[in-house]
Amino acid sequence: EYLLADTLPVYRNNTATRAQASLWNGNITLLKEAFDKSAANDEILLETRLDADDGLHRNFVETVQEESTKYLIPHNRSSVSKKELEKFWRIWCVDANIQWHPSTPYKGGTPEEGFLVEDYHSKCVTPGLTYGLGADVHISSIPTLKHHQVLKKVEKCRSSSRQKSCVTRLKSLYPGAIRARTATSAGMAGVGTRNKSGGGEHGNKQDELWKSIHNAFSTSSPNVRNTRELIIDRAPEIAADNLKGQCTPGHSCKGRSNSRLEELIQNGKKENIEADAT
Repeated sequence: EYLLADTLPVYRNNTATRAQASLWNGNITLLKEAFDKSAANDEILLETRLDADDGLHRNFVETVQEESTKYLIPHNRSSVSKKELEKFWRIWCVDANIQWHPSTPYKGGTPEEGFLVEDYHSKCVTPGLTYGLGADVHISSIPTLKHHQVLKKVEKCRSSSRQKSCVTRLKSLYPGAIRARTATSAGMAGVGTRNKSGGGEHGNKQDELWKSIHNAFSTSSPNVRNTRELIIDRAPEIAADNLKGQCTPGHSCKGRSNSRLEELIQNGKKENIEADAT
């Protein structure tokens, strides 16, 4: 198994020092050999983004692998020009995702399992963003884009064709991803905030959304409740650890994120002081 901070130095055969620095777990030599072997054997290379506090539909990997085999392997490779072979790439991203909040982002109480918010983005979200490369495709053939630019800059795949060099949304997987809105979040967007209105629409769908969650991600109510309790109890410690990584190379650096993390830490200290006083 390999854990990579950045695959580009490995793909582009940059200096050994930079490539090794991007590899957090595994052997860099074996990894490069795997890339070379996949190209030599006419194999497809898939790279999927997934943060440790997010999750993907249980059929995600199977679906993307099936589609990549269908679209990224030419029927008769010997008859296809090198220039045309370089176009055998695709990008996949999920359609709908659901946010999980340990505490409701709206006014009112929070169920034991937390609060779910259904989210349809007009852009590709990071969990599940997948790049697929055919055997003759170099990573440099794919546009270098931020996740929110993909749907704007890359042509959308037509569902009834073997189109290449395009992006497709996985509408058959609902929800395609689950995103945790907790102190583990790098951007801290929507974490711990309470809006004045809007909870009614989402609140009325909680039973329906939880059925979808348990089916798509093979979760159970007891496990969710235990996870929620742990995250709430240790929020200050989690926030402190998150704060250490803010504004370091390769990580997010947003002032509002730092402020919110500091707030969580201070709230934890205040609660400890009050507990000691009693």
